Amino acid sequence: MRRLVCCLLGITACGPTLEAPPESAQQAIINGTVSLWDAQVFALGSGNSGMFCTATLISERTLLTAAHCVEAVSGTITVSNQTDVRGWPGDAIAVVDRRVHPRWVGGDTSYDVGLLLLASAPSVTPKAWNRAPLKMPQLSTVRALGYGETHLDGSGVRYEAPMRVSSLTSTTVYLGDGRDAGAATCFGDSGGPSMFTDLDAVERVVGVHSFANSAECNGGGDLRVDAVADFIDQWTRDKAPTCALDGACVGGCSPADLDCLCLTDGACGEACPLPDTDPDCPKSCLPDGVCAFGTCGVPDPDCQEDGASCASSEKCSGHQCLTDAQHDVAYCSRVCHADEECSPAMRCSFGVCRYPVLPLATMGQGCVVGRTLCSGGTCGGQSDDTATCRVSCDEGGVCPGTMKCVSGVHGVRYCQGPATLPEFDGEAPAAGKRCSASGAEVTLLLAVVFTVARRRSRSG
Repeated sequence: MRRLVCCLLGITACGPTLEAPPESAQQAIINGTVSLWDAQVFALGSGNSGMFCTATLISERTLLTAAHCVEAVSGTITVSNQTDVRGWPGDAIAVVDRRVHPRWVGGDTSYDVGLLLLASAPSVTPKAWNRAPLKMPQLSTVRALGYGETHLDGSGVRYEAPMRVSSLTSTTVYLGDGRDAGAATCFGDSGGPSMFTDLDAVERVVGVHSFANSAECNGGGDLRVDAVADFIDQWTRDKAPTCALDGACVGGCSPADLDCLCLTDGACGEACPLPDTDPDCPKSCLPDGVCAFGTCGVPDPDCQEDGASCASSEKCSGHQCLTDAQHDVAYCSRVCHADEECSPAMRCSFGVCRYPVLPLATMGQGCVVGRTLCSGGTCGGQSDDTATCRVSCDEGGVCPGTMKCVSGVHGVRYCQGPATLPEFDGEAPAAGKRCSASGAEVTLLLAVVFTVARRRSRSG
């Protein structure tokens, strides 16, 4: 998808100078505030041209930015994390190596991500980045940062602002809706981060500023970091391995580098803290809404056991989601060859585990608890021998009329007792009218008749 990628770069890095639209129509991080404490966010500069893009420190010497920022300058790049870089700092750190995603093509935002290696490590704790798949609606707002144009004091000052996430694709986080007058990324913000704090209270980089929807900068999008986790991990292994948890194993660390527990050893073990970096582990072991195919070192939280309700097979550990005539809700299952491969309540039928089809019985008929489907009621009684199809208690334990909800054998609850009918008022129905009863009253009367008839037949 080709978009206005260049409009997020510093104007000097775009080749031909873009004519800036009227100030009232432009919406960069205008409603944001100066960011004084986000020292992991750096400005990129080139020679005498000054600042042209933004980046984030994600390991001791690695900056995460946009691919079009890396490709925009062929000469030396230096970086600084000072809040105000309008006068380019003399102590800026030099970039000694760079790489763009191999699938990135100029003007295409799908893989617009690049990495930079610094000559020395700044005295800053790197920012965590997200490798777990993003999901809506949890990701509703992000905190965006950048050194771009503000229309207050130009570009070169680090600003932050909350931005609304409008939608997600497999590689893109869309910010804003292109109509609001709120905060938005613009000239110079390219490569900067969008951050999100998840339930574990850790703020992580989830997106890299990539494009704007128009020259007015009223909405745009980020490259999803989780979509390029393999690219980042490969760079770390090649260029900047550390003793930290970064996907690269380094020997001689004290304490030992936990990444070394994720090496190829023929087993996906629970000791590996990043199962998506272990080549022995199946994909989707992380909480991503999909149950992994294969065995994860630790249980995949997305996998539902057989018999659990399901909306699709992606949530089932056996990767089968079935329905049948006797179950209103779909349930998880698995492929099988024999009954022993199914859960105790299921049977192997036509190659998959299914609940057995129960025999039907009507109200008042004898039944077997848990093995008979009673039409319009439930199978219950005080013992297996006295179990019949009876009126069911509702979810609140309420029964029709004067009947009471009781617990019977195997914990099955049902309605018991006489159903007192409304007293006859002594008046016959008016001519031309028929006697009538509701469906519940008819069912109740039939239940009483069947029960009395059954008791008489037993006593005889």
